[in-house]
Amino acid sequence: MSALASSRFPFRFWLPSLLVAISGLLGSYALWRHQQSSTMAMAEMRLEQEASAFTQAIQRRFQSYMDILSGLQGVLKLNPQLQRRDFERLVGNMEL
Repeated sequence: MSALASSRFPFRFWLPSLLVAISGLLGSYALWRHQQSSTMAMAEMRLEQEASAFTQAIQRRFQSYMDILSGLQGVLKLNPQLQRRDFERLVGNMEL
């Protein structure tokens, strides 16, 4: 049967099909690797953006706390004899 198959379909007829199949496999592998590296690059970029946004949010919050403390320091410098009750009322009215 193999003699019959080889005489009816010689190798020269298989060669173009084999080359197309191998080219398709190599092209598919190259595209898969490219897609994989693109996906990894996008994930890294997204992580960096989220980390940067998180860092900026923490810095803004820290700066707002520093502003509040600076304001309270000014109040205490203006009135060093401020009573605890008055200080608590002042802080309560600040709507923190």
